[in-house]
Amino acid sequence: MRASLVVGFGSVLLLTAAGIVFNNLYAGHKVVRSLSRSILDQATALVEVKLEVFFGVVSGVSGSTAQRLENGSLVWRDWDGFRRFLLPMLQRLPQVCGVGAGDSEGNAYNLTRHGTSWWSQEVQPAAWGTNTLWKEWTAEGDLVREWWEASEFDPRRRPWFTNAVAVARLGSPSEGRGPLSPHWTPPYRFFITGARGVTVATRVAWGQNLDAVVYFDVALSDLDAFMDKVRPSTNGLAIVLTDDLEVLGWPGRAGLPPGKLVEGGGGVEVFASQAPLLAASLQHWREQGQPDTLVQRVRGPDQNLWMAFRSLPVAGEKLHVLVSVPEEDFLGEARRERLRMVMVLVVGLVVAVALAVWLASIYTRPIAVLVNRSEAIQRLELSGQAEVASRVKEVQQLAGAQARMSAALESFGRYVPRDVLRELLRQGEAAKIGAHPAELTVLFSDIRSFTQISEMLPPDDVARYLSDYFDLLHGILVRHGGTTDKFMGDAIMAFWGAPRPDANHALNAVRAVLEGRDRLESLNRVWKAEGRPEFHTTFGLASGPVVVGNVGARDRLNYTVLGNTVNVASRCVGLGRQLGCSILALESVATASSGEIEWRRLGPVSIRGIRQPRMVCEPLGVVGEVAADVLAFRQDYERALDAYLGKDLGRALELLERLTADRPGQPSVLYLLQRCRELRQGVGGEIHTEMLSFK
Repeated sequence: MRASLVVGFGSVLLLTAAGIVFNNLYAGHKVVRSLSRSILDQATALVEVKLEVFFGVVSGVSGSTAQRLENGSLVWRDWDGFRRFLLPMLQRLPQVCGVGAGDSEGNAYNLTRHGTSWWSQEVQPAAWGTNTLWKEWTAEGDLVREWWEASEFDPRRRPWFTNAVAVARLGSPSEGRGPLSPHWTPPYRFFITGARGVTVATRVAWGQNLDAVVYFDVALSDLDAFMDKVRPSTNGLAIVLTDDLEVLGWPGRAGLPPGKLVEGGGGVEVFASQAPLLAASLQHWREQGQPDTLVQRVRGPDQNLWMAFRSLPVAGEKLHVLVSVPEEDFLGEARRERLRMVMVLVVGLVVAVALAVWLASIYTRPIAVLVNRSEAIQRLELSGQAEVASRVKEVQQLAGAQARMSAALESFGRYVPRDVLRELLRQGEAAKIGAHPAELTVLFSDIRSFTQISEMLPPDDVARYLSDYFDLLHGILVRHGGTTDKFMGDAIMAFWGAPRPDANHALNAVRAVLEGRDRLESLNRVWKAEGRPEFHTTFGLASGPVVVGNVGARDRLNYTVLGNTVNVASRCVGLGRQLGCSILALESVATASSGEIEWRRLGPVSIRGIRQPRMVCEPLGVVGEVAADVLAFRQDYERALDAYLGKDLGRALELLERLTADRPGQPSVLYLLQRCRELRQGVGGEIHTEMLSFK
């Protein structure tokens, strides 16, 4: 039913959409020609206005400054007056990054914009040689500082000076000077800032023997930024060229490397790989005979485009504006309109489909929720389940039964380890008696003097303290991959490696116990400050073969581990108390985790019920985190132990007595020292140093 509704509504809407889209395409191509010419005309007109403002105003200021110098309103080489006259105007001309003047005797004065301040440079080669006087001025004209530097700056070698003098002299060769007409240089690098720009320079003269030039530097980066703002379309480009096809400005450098877009003066060589639109447009303009005005549709390398080329007289110079726009950009609005229509149709289709789905989901949605909840229950994700709302009575009954089952499993999970419960749900069958051999790590813990503590407190307090204690340790064990087997009074039994396999079961067990010991020390400090009794816990660890699985009666099972390794782990708790160790482990645990944990060998011990003596060890901490004095004690103790095991009782006694003096009251040292003395004195019969004997 759901599929039939979706197909019916969808077919009608799709056919309608196809007709509207086809009509929109036809209309879009019909209007693109008139739209393209209009956009190109607007772009070139906007650039023309900007260029007149950008260059024309600066050219006028240059000419008026030269006029004032020549008629005496400004005095030549009165640089303070020169600066005071120009600074207010320069604040309104952000494109001007520098201004100055120079003469044919090599004297020069420069004002260069540095952020919000100005730096001046004064050059007098006849009086100062290569020394240059520098000053820093605020935007208001206040002196900040001054200093001297050596400089090779000579105005007579700069393009703005030589070109302005040459152009002015061509105007009236008999007098050696021409009219006050500003001259623009081609793009070049400024001497002081190194920025790329152009300079407008005007010659000023008072006689046959002296040429003077006033100039204004215009940074082309501002023109580039403007060109980036006047893009005729999303992918269109507009650039400005000089009459000899040097680039003055293009948007963001159009992704091109620093340098010129065209090379070689009249010959055009375009970096086609980085700017294919410009390459195609310039090539077409050359093929048309390089007219001053051209607007045409051009076939580009990958797509059709529209180009406009216009020559403009600006500030006495001839500049060219080139605009290139992909034809697809002109179709953008038509495409957007088509997209809006399609979106409306898609929304209608979605609404129709949603209506059909809603009608069908009244019956199917609650079933899907119940299925998802069943899968979550199988993963033991029992909280945060979605509510099931349905008008169907049978669905309501099924949802209620499922909720009761989740609550029962939530309670059952408090008695049975979650991993065991997940395994039972994964198997999909009732638990059966059965076990299998495995290599695991087993943990036992015990609170020292717990009987005396429980006799001192009311039963409710004992239960509450034990609950806090078990919450802390159980959370740590589970976080490190352990399975808590059972709580036995104040003791805990846990193991690693089952029911989920764990290749690093020994290392994870040791990490869990070390964290548990440290966290208990912090908890005991809190309890002590509150006047509550402290729980001092001893942990015993053993790794080895066990039998793990379901053990018990047919109607009451326990998932647990059995075997000699379990007994040894339990005995290690008592041995740890005797040796003064909060954690004691068999050597098998130390061997499996030696690369990550620092250990101290205590010696081989006789364990009740075990025929052969076993080496027991104490974990000191994670490698790289154990204090140096602890490692030094470990080294001295193990030297004494090796001497003992090598039957060099004299050497062992010497080392142990020294350790006793350094660390009095250390039980493991005292036990080994007493054992050496007994064997040295022949107490107990024949000397045998293969083990330490603890009852």
